[in-house]
Amino acid sequence: MLRQVDHNKAQPEQIHLNYQGKAEGSYDSAPRRFFEWVDPRLLEKPSVKQLIAMMNNFNRKTGKVEPRVSPDEEQREISDFLTTILASEPWQILYDFLEEKGHPYAESPSTFRERIQQLWFEHYPRSKGKPDSSGFEHVFIGEVSFR
Repeated sequence: MLRQVDHNKAQPEQIHLNYQGKAEGSYDSAPRRFFEWVDPRLLEKPSVKQLIAMMNNFNRKTGKVEPRVSPDEEQREISDFLTTILASEPWQILYDFLEEKGHPYAESPSTFRERIQQLWFEHYPRSKGKPDSSGFEHVFIGEVSFR
């Protein structure tokens, strides 16, 4: 249902995917890019532009300190991104569902935003006890473990 109401999603003709092979254990049998082609118009959507702007805030290698743009710039990028996505129909439906169920995250729109920001962007340790990962980074940027 959420995908159906997402007016920001890519249409099938706007992306070409290369599934290649399966990743098993630590072996990746897909040497080429997953996205072979993306319609450039998708890159102009506000949420996509904001996502791309945030990518320089992360280091894909676990156990490494995140590169830092200025803390103010990083917080502005996160805030802009959250403002955009939380105003979208899928996120509004999610909020309404949680509110209907009495979930504490949906106590108010500001609480919801704070909890999403905490879940996605607060750093936690994955390697050597350093707080070097975030949920957002793990899911949307990708992380690589170098031992």
